Amino acid sequence: MHTSFYYNYTSKQRQKYKKYRIFARKIKVLHKMQILRHYPFSILTVLAIWYLSFFTPPHTQLEEINNFDKLVHVCMYGGLSSIIWIEYLIQHKQIKSFPLIMGSILFPILMSGCIEILQSCCTDNRSGNWIDFIANCTGVCLASLAGHYIYRPFIQKKYHSRSPDSKS
Repeated sequence: MHTSFYYNYTSKQRQKYKKYRIFARKIKVLHKMQILRHYPFSILTVLAIWYLSFFTPPHTQLEEINNFDKLVHVCMYGGLSSIIWIEYLIQHKQIKSFPLIMGSILFPILMSGCIEILQSCCTDNRSGNWIDFIANCTGVCLASLAGHYIYRPFIQKKYHSRSPDSKS
């Protein structure tokens, strides 16, 4: 049995850090669960976009319309960004611009870039196209403008306004 000061000190430190590691691991799991609970429609939309980006679409008469594909891209990524904006604004009374920009602007743009690269490199039935990427970015930008000027005032008024009974 070791009774030296150094051994006792280091074993206590290890026990202390073990508690911190367990606590940090639990916090990470809880954070992931909060994301699942607070952003369910955003997650479902992301999964739907990934699926739609890699499956082989059936041939339809809509393909004859010029640039109909680009309109679909604008709508998909505009919808994703709008859903992220709405879920964020409903969940947070205090709006912090950094997480909102990261989640509703940067994440969809980076995801669309990754999808376009993967479509060009890893699939035979789909081709990555930078014009599709520009259409995706356009959808995100339009949704962000709508989020700031339309969704934000409406949601703050509906969900986060003070009740008439409360006095400050």
